[in-house]
Amino acid sequence: MKTFRIGGARVGCSDKADGNMKVFGGRDKVEVERNRRKFLSEMNLGVESTYFVRVDYGGEGFCKFARAGDGNGLRLDRDAAGCDGLLTSERGEGLFLPLADCVGMVLWDAGNETLMVVHCGRQTVLQDGAKKAVRYMAEVAGTKVGDLVAWLSPSAGGENYPLRDLDGVSLQEAVVEQLMRAGAERDNILASDVDTTLDENYFSHSQGDRRKRFAIVGVTYTDTTHIRHFY
Repeated sequence: MKTFRIGGARVGCSDKADGNMKVFGGRDKVEVERNRRKFLSEMNLGVESTYFVRVDYGGEGFCKFARAGDGNGLRLDRDAAGCDGLLTSERGEGLFLPLADCVGMVLWDAGNETLMVVHCGRQTVLQDGAKKAVRYMAEVAGTKVGDLVAWLSPSAGGENYPLRDLDGVSLQEAVVEQLMRAGAERDNILASDVDTTLDENYFSHSQGDRRKRFAIVGVTYTDTTHIRHFY
């Protein structure tokens, strides 16, 4: 597990050593719940204070965002409301997202102390999802783009997962471009250099890990008085 500070938010990123973070069947439920609790405890979080970005692949729209609430509780697991990103303005609330090649995007609004975690997979990216997430923060939380900083998780690189519809760029490159078109400063976007298709420390769906996921979780510090800078 690695942790990062982004302004007034803290981000945790698990790896294979932390175990599978997503339930795919009844047999793995106990193991996944144990892995999640241990992972969250290292971030001073519990299941009851953490919300689940559960991507719904059942439709054609992949830019559905919402405020964290009871319907997205991590304890609900596969019954949690489907979405592509969650937002919270509450300190101490965790936003949890399982991954295995897609970009996990964490957005921190320093002006309003608001946090958002977004799943940026192929479908979301092709629908300009990163830019739409910034627009959602502006509409719902009053975010000013100049106050926005971002962190992008380990993800599949362009070598093994090029986006053919976008001239072969990687998911991460596409997300960075969308954030900049939304008005974000390039220096305020921190992107992981880990390619999940090449780094054996991370689960990769495209490389055969069809039923296992690592995870990221973001949480706002309970005291942000002296934390205004970007790491």
